[in-house]
Amino acid sequence: MKQPFSQENAGALNKNYHETIADLFIRLRGRSLSLAPLDVQMIDDWHKRGIPLHLVVNTIEDVVGNHRGKRIRSITYCADEVEARFAELVEGNVGCGGCEKSYCSGRQAA
Repeated sequence: MKQPFSQENAGALNKNYHETIADLFIRLRGRSLSLAPLDVQMIDDWHKRGIPLHLVVNTIEDVVGNHRGKRIRSITYCADEVEARFAELVEGNVGCGGCEKSYCSGRQAA
């Protein structure tokens, strides 16, 4: 059974956000040693927007794992699911009282 990626073991990897995602995708894809420029740009955008590393990693693992027979050439294939899960995370943080999480809206629940 696969061990879920968490923020705690993200630090243990001693890699930055971009390298962790790139290494994971390349390993799961099983091809090429580098990413396309569009993939790099997408990872940079996720990082700038504060999408948690563990959310991106878990999503990529799930999406690629669910499409074993299909050749996935780009991280963009996973983008819609990353965005959907991030939206759920942000929505779930409504009313958190303005915590310091970059993805927290800080809005109080009505």
